[in-house]
Amino acid sequence: MKRRGVIKHLTLATGAFFITPSWASRWSKASAVSEPGFLSVAERDLLAEVVDTIIPVTNSPGESTPGAKDLGVHLFVERMLADCYEKPTQQKVINGLKAVSTMSTESYVKPFEQASTTQRLAVLTRMANSTDTNQQEFLALMKSLTIQGYTTSEYVMTNFYHYVMAPGHYYGCIPA
Repeated sequence: MKRRGVIKHLTLATGAFFITPSWASRWSKASAVSEPGFLSVAERDLLAEVVDTIIPVTNSPGESTPGAKDLGVHLFVERMLADCYEKPTQQKVINGLKAVSTMSTESYVKPFEQASTTQRLAVLTRMANSTDTNQQEFLALMKSLTIQGYTTSEYVMTNFYHYVMAPGHYYGCIPA
């Protein structure tokens, strides 16, 4: 009985050994973006502006840091919502994006995408201070996913955390 189990596990391990490289080689930035998400193009553009308002581009003398939109964090947020959250949460996000658009249009007579930075921050602050728990939850989720996407982006990991995929250095067997 144990021999059959060992043969079964060896067969599975051998199969996984041959399948894994072809599966992993399909991962790329293009493949992450190419699949359609649950948002429309207009909603995706609005999401990009929302995450860019949460983490904007900073330009200080001698140093410039890209914003969340520049790093593609909105695509990360959409992917996380599509893959890791239930349909009711996805619908709350869509409703939250509609609320952002409606608030901006009512307050400033222009879409959120065309509003100034101060106006955008005012809209998001109004949502954070709202008595509507759906708006508060939407904003909290957007902040959380934006920060997660930004801090785990390649730019931040390599430039701020000095992440090295394979730390150390390999010294082969070289005679001195």
